[in-house]
Amino acid sequence: MPANRILVDLTTAFDERNTIPHGTTRVERKLIEALARLGRNDIAFCRFDKRSSQFIPLSAAEALAAATTVPVADSRRAARVSTRNRPGVKQLYQLEVWFRKRVRDPIRQARSKARIEKALVDTTAASAASIFDDGTILLLPGELQRQDFGFLMSLRRKLNIKLAFVFYDLLDTLTADDPRLRDPDAANIPGSNFVMREASLILPISHYSAGELRNYASAHGIALPPVKTIRLGHQIADAPAIDGVDGLTPGEFVLTVGDVNHRKNHALLTGIWASLARERGTPPIPLVIAGRIGTDGQPLVAAVKTDPAVAGAIRFLSDVDDAKLQWLYRNCRFTLFPSRSEGFGLPVVESFAFGKPCIASNTTSIPEASQGIATHIDPDDAAAWRITIERLLDDDAALTSDKAEIANRFRPTSWTDTAHDVLGAIAHELQRQS
Repeated sequence: MPANRILVDLTTAFDERNTIPHGTTRVERKLIEALARLGRNDIAFCRFDKRSSQFIPLSAAEALAAATTVPVADSRRAARVSTRNRPGVKQLYQLEVWFRKRVRDPIRQARSKARIEKALVDTTAASAASIFDDGTILLLPGELQRQDFGFLMSLRRKLNIKLAFVFYDLLDTLTADDPRLRDPDAANIPGSNFVMREASLILPISHYSAGELRNYASAHGIALPPVKTIRLGHQIADAPAIDGVDGLTPGEFVLTVGDVNHRKNHALLTGIWASLARERGTPPIPLVIAGRIGTDGQPLVAAVKTDPAVAGAIRFLSDVDDAKLQWLYRNCRFTLFPSRSEGFGLPVVESFAFGKPCIASNTTSIPEASQGIATHIDPDDAAAWRITIERLLDDDAALTSDKAEIANRFRPTSWTDTAHDVLGAIAHELQRQS
């Protein structure tokens, strides 16, 4: 095997290969596809199997298939009416939480530790056939909850592998007084803390995320490994063209892309559409919200569906594959992205890739993602959002001007560029260590 071989984990892409991708899974699939298409003999692929606590090798063809499988309808993501707060149900839920924390989780952790020790013995004993050579770089671009942290820690220490992580944002980080931060053998550290402790290289998807990572590490006394920001591509996978989406007329709807939850701030937009409908006497052109409906987004969806003022003027599309997404971007009038917090902001650059203006938040990484081209507004300034939205709804000349700005200033990035950024950062770190 080549020295310092790069082993790319595609656990999330493999497990979710028949589902419609969201933000992080879209990035993982496109990066895996780009790496598989390079055809380099120092890049191999694998997935983690939790039942056996082993990484299973995959060929480049298998990796490519997992990353490019045409998804089926994702019925698991459909909105459901929440019953958790009903009388009696809440108490049962609290009892279930207690049982999970006090009984089930400790048993699972004990079993996991036993599996880890057995798997490590098996892996070390069969080192000649192992997919891990001395100095292997294991690249993990997907969702960390798919992994067994204890197993990764043991592999790194016993087999001299290096871990490189694509880093999205500071979710599920521990507080400074959490004892797991001081426990070198902690196996259940939430994602960001685990990455900071165990990585040989961290690859943030934006300079904003890199800065947040450094600030958090400094404030909590955590020594960071090398951190190198990578660029994200934005092309949506080529898919067979569709004739349209029922009820939508090309050029006569506004689009926002993102899961429906509190962080994405869709209530700002639905409130504006409702106020426009009431004041104008007729609803404006439809607002299409394309994304999975989260538990905390269900009350918003229910409120919109029962508001006669916006009947037919706000559409929730929770089952949007690449073909439908391309049609929506290509045929919308403009896009909106009012999110409060992002590690990057992929829908903004996707909008520009289709030449469509975007009104977006001015927070976190979003101005960086937009290359400063989007119209950026405070996500809490509803009045400013409404004025700017009305401008693009009613003024064709303003819309044409914004499209020209995109054509003149937007600089596209391919997923091959992303792959080369990742490989370049790994090569630089290996050279630095040699």
